[in-house]
Amino acid sequence: MKSQDIVEQQYYEAVDSLVEKVQEDPYILAAIVAGSFSYAQVWEKSDLDVEIIGKDDIRPTQSFFSLVENGVNIHAGISPRSSFKKTIESAQQGSFMHSYFSHSTLLFSRDDSIKEWYDKNASRDSIGERDKQLQVLNVLADTLPKLIYAEKQFYVNKDITTSFISLLSVVEGLARIEVLLNNEIPAREVIQPALNYNPDFFKSVYSDLINCEKNETVIQDALDAINAYIDERMFIFQPILDYFAEQKGARTNTELHDYFDSKFRDATVDIICQWLTWKGIIQQVSAPMKLTVKSQIAVDEPAYYYDSLEHDVRTPRLKSEIHSEIEDALDRFTDTVKEDRYIVAAILTSNLSEDNVWEKTNVHITLILRDGTKYRQKVCQLIEDGILIRVDHYTRSAFKKLLERNLQGSHLHSIFSQSEILFTKDPTLTDLFKDIDVIGERDIQSQLFNIASSVTTILAKTEKWYHIKNYYDYTFY
Repeated sequence: MKSQDIVEQQYYEAVDSLVEKVQEDPYILAAIVAGSFSYAQVWEKSDLDVEIIGKDDIRPTQSFFSLVENGVNIHAGISPRSSFKKTIESAQQGSFMHSYFSHSTLLFSRDDSIKEWYDKNASRDSIGERDKQLQVLNVLADTLPKLIYAEKQFYVNKDITTSFISLLSVVEGLARIEVLLNNEIPAREVIQPALNYNPDFFKSVYSDLINCEKNETVIQDALDAINAYIDERMFIFQPILDYFAEQKGARTNTELHDYFDSKFRDATVDIICQWLTWKGIIQQVSAPMKLTVKSQIAVDEPAYYYDSLEHDVRTPRLKSEIHSEIEDALDRFTDTVKEDRYIVAAILTSNLSEDNVWEKTNVHITLILRDGTKYRQKVCQLIEDGILIRVDHYTRSAFKKLLERNLQGSHLHSIFSQSEILFTKDPTLTDLFKDIDVIGERDIQSQLFNIASSVTTILAKTEKWYHIKNYYDYTFY
């Protein structure tokens, strides 16, 4: 390995060389470097991430370039001045995009307005209280499904190893929340600052968990600690609870999405409300809705209300009872949507075997619609006699393109290769599923290449933390 001083000098010279070249182009106004070079530490396998801003009338030959300067690989994106302005000003504080720019460095700018936008919007000194609340909720909404999965692997499948691996991802999400709550813009690595802010908790569910022998007691203790961490920070849910407190009655999932559309990602409201229901903090009922604009058949969607005096934690149910309830609900739902003339087919994409369901199971179904059918939501959360059903909508032609254009062996292909057609009014849809569990040689090669790319990235990060930082508990996702 090269000495770190030599490596860093090589990267500084690469940046200087790139800046010198792009400054000679009259259509280029500014350049920004992000990643480890800007805020952390490079090493011999690092690459450089550079954003180039050009005049509004530029016509780049491509939006992304792979460059080399002084033996250093550079990933460079290029965008017009107006596009950059829109991107940096619309980034919610604490979001990935805000974090990206706040940990970057403006290499040069010959346009004062670009420097002004950058200085104003790329600051990492503080986060506005409102943006912090919304961003913490979004991060928690990304983290809760991973926690639910870890719980399922532990309680239902009795798989300690998979539960442990999932918990590492959960802890990374909680670390991001911890950093945000301490008014710091999270960078890519969040475990280390979280350990500084809350050493007792993150040492127990991260460092100690990694380095101890895994058994039922250890995983149960970690799950208990993580749930307690969330329960102790119920103020995170306040934007949702404040909304419910202002309402005079239950509000449907659709109404919640309409209200919070500009504040949260689509899935945030669904998982947060489900979590609060499981905790007994808000109450869940159902309300009728139409799946398409012209549908005459109604299905039910969840609706929620908040009563500070009503606190009803759901009692655990037996797996056998849950399985039969899910099967009955699925049959009723299938019979209902089959009567809708605008729905062509229903495809079950969940494994509902008795040994794979539990009280937090959310049934996933893809509905295929007639071409030209208008629907309000691409994805919607429904409910059938207390059983949650998450529905994806595709028109027939859109679904056909999806299957035909998706690489065999991809995540999506894997889902549909293990799916079940509940009903179809179009025999050609059945033909699409013939040999769907077979992967062609060309797609195998493409998927192996994609996997190798991901693995080498993770390996390079791991090597950096081992060789350069001498930190042995590093995990990278």
